[in-house]
Amino acid sequence: MVVYACVLSCCMHGQPSRDFAAFRDAFVTTYKKLEIRPAAPSYADNLQNIPRLPDIQQQLAFFRDAEKKIAGFANLWLGEEELLDLDMMKFETNLNLQRLALEKKWAEEKPSVIPSGNIYQIPHGKEWYTYLLNRYTGENVNADEIFLNDSEEATRLGRQIDTLAAAHGLSLQQLIIHMQDRAFAPETDTGKSTAVANAARLIHSKMPLLFNQPSAFTVGFADEKLLPGNHPGEQYHTHVTSMYLYKLLPGAYYQQQLAARAVKSPVQALFRYDNFTNAWAAYAETLGKEMDVYSSFYEEISQLQCALLRCVRSVLDIGINFYGWADDKAINTWQAYMPAGVGNVQQEIYAVKHLPAHAVACSYGCMLFVQWKKELQARQGSSFNIRDFHDRLLKKGALPFFMVKKNVFRKSASAHTSGISTATR
Repeated sequence: MVVYACVLSCCMHGQPSRDFAAFRDAFVTTYKKLEIRPAAPSYADNLQNIPRLPDIQQQLAFFRDAEKKIAGFANLWLGEEELLDLDMMKFETNLNLQRLALEKKWAEEKPSVIPSGNIYQIPHGKEWYTYLLNRYTGENVNADEIFLNDSEEATRLGRQIDTLAAAHGLSLQQLIIHMQDRAFAPETDTGKSTAVANAARLIHSKMPLLFNQPSAFTVGFADEKLLPGNHPGEQYHTHVTSMYLYKLLPGAYYQQQLAARAVKSPVQALFRYDNFTNAWAAYAETLGKEMDVYSSFYEEISQLQCALLRCVRSVLDIGINFYGWADDKAINTWQAYMPAGVGNVQQEIYAVKHLPAHAVACSYGCMLFVQWKKELQARQGSSFNIRDFHDRLLKKGALPFFMVKKNVFRKSASAHTSGISTATR
């Protein structure tokens, strides 16, 4: 009976896998033939790249057919990697159908003069923005909820900065002035290289606390040029640790190097999800205190300011592109949250107008990673393993956030993950 059951199981599994493989190969082949342009960062560039109506109809036919076939595989017995491909094809199919519906309207109703202010001003602007939010976050998100959450988080971070400054006998403005004081470190090439080297040495030594592959990569001089101190006006002496965490280790550089080693299926090789990298970098920056790499409370303040800036960017992004704020309202909102002398509101407004939804995706993804960590810590208590949590976040490379969540919460035979139920989208 056992042998019969095993044979039956293999037969039941074998045919769906063969059928799925044939569909997957056909999906990849046809998708490549359609020559679909990847989404550009600028919404204006995306409008310029909208194909002709016959091409839109051809793409619609492909994705509608794919949608039906994907639904047919939903309840079949597929392996882990097959399910990953199925999730990605379903996600991309749904998004492309959303995009094509908007592009069809655009092709049929294209205005003689294209509004150049922001995406809110174009025909069906809120629908376009919602599509971009879904594209960049990898979720069916609600702009109103994200706006509220980021507004509350910005208020919390502002209070945390005030409290930390007061604990050291400084008002907020005294703190800002003091952090910009050049006396922290000599404004020389030697001073800059020393600041970078000190941060690098400390961060590298602490990586094993939080990562199973702490020394897998070395950071070359060319990569260190990305850091503050190499650009005029940046205060390397207070920001260098946060920026090292964000841009290099364990941030964007580390994630990209791990992703380059990941084995990708032909489906996964079709698509890029760069906003995962940005969100990971923002999360990595929050690990400074946990890694014990701050040499002074000014460096902790610097990280909190960076987190505050990302939250306020997200608020402005949604306010301008989804609610249709005028510049005056955006400036007033900025001033309500940001300390005077920190950041450049005009630059931020320009950026979110031309690159809608990117700021939201970065802040949103970082928030998800922090939230998942807290959830698992609460469930697992002393058995929670931060290194394994980070492995699960990073092991598949850059993916839509809902797919990353499935991997983070997937059941495992390992003791540290026992009792975790598989998350659903």
